[in-house]
Amino acid sequence: MAKKKGELKGFDLGYKVVKINTTKFSYSDLEEDKVAFLFEDEENLKVSLEANMGISLEKAEIFFEIHTLLSDRKKNESIISHIGKTTFSIQNLKYAFHEEHKKFDFPDGFVVQLYALSYSHARALLSVELSRTAYKDLFYLPVIDPTKILE
Repeated sequence: MAKKKGELKGFDLGYKVVKINTTKFSYSDLEEDKVAFLFEDEENLKVSLEANMGISLEKAEIFFEIHTLLSDRKKNESIISHIGKTTFSIQNLKYAFHEEHKKFDFPDGFVVQLYALSYSHARALLSVELSRTAYKDLFYLPVIDPTKILE
């Protein structure tokens, strides 16, 4: 994958993807007629998304985990649960860390890019996992605005 850069106070901040993987996947093995019933009306289903970000200064890495949960709205039971993780190697990460404040300072666009890529990877990983189930052509991750992660 090509390196992309953002400017951060006079030095180049770049990244490359080093690992993409599913860390958790489970689903309810329902009968096809029950699956068809649930998916015939979107009001039957609830989609929850959660993103977690981790940073390792020592490894010069950032990762995003995208957790997708599809539930039966009426029974409040999990139908599909998936966590997709994308790990990035970050060039010059040490310069984004402020020792006195004990925090990182990244350009907004940089974080949005990493999150958008991670979400896209989670979509692909989930599609692969679902390909051998009754949900294979039924469930898709919704389109999101990746800038919402900044809120």
